Amino acid sequence: MTAKDRLSKLEQVLQGCNVRGTQGIDIFVAQIDPDAIGSALGTMLLIEAIFTRSPKMYYAGYIAHPQNKWVFNKYGLRKMFSPLAEYKNGEARIHAIVDSSLAQDSRIKLELSPKIIIDHHKGCELTEDDVSFFWVEEVGIGAASTLVTELLRERDYKFSPDNAYIATLLALGIYNDTKSMMSASKRDRTAYDYLSQQFQEQELIQLIEYTYTEGY
Repeated sequence: MTAKDRLSKLEQVLQGCNVRGTQGIDIFVAQIDPDAIGSALGTMLLIEAIFTRSPKMYYAGYIAHPQNKWVFNKYGLRKMFSPLAEYKNGEARIHAIVDSSLAQDSRIKLELSPKIIIDHHKGCELTEDDVSFFWVEEVGIGAASTLVTELLRERDYKFSPDNAYIATLLALGIYNDTKSMMSASKRDRTAYDYLSQQFQEQELIQLIEYTYTEGY
């Protein structure tokens, strides 16, 4: 299916959440890395634009790699992402998973019932129905951030000065997961080129060539 078809289905699912009185959406990432960070934040923008309420975001494991620490500190992401230990399941909330397609992911250690999945790995055993959106492509896609970017582009999403850093982090997710673009597909490169129009190249270079210190 095309990005246009996929966006239409996502809009259908999220608009249905409004009709059914869904109180909120929780996004889960199984581990913190650039692709997970970028795809989660990009999915947040889509949810805010369609569902009109901000989702909560949770991560499993630890922010251990120096680059991930640097990114979290630079953009204040600890205010946006919460550790899984702080998660409290609530009624009338739905689950979304990015950069993983396993409802029973051993890294998350929760029994989730996701209604939204965006991923580029093998292993999804769930079947999409009228009230769910599962976009999992492992062939020709090097990053979940590529799929999220295709949805944003199809929606003609306009980044603002306040959230242009998310375009940078989506690009970083694609860059890292495609081995510095060496294994990038045509779709990865198209998404990356689109994102590169939204931010200053030097900012991305700083993230790639990060120098982490305990003070930052």
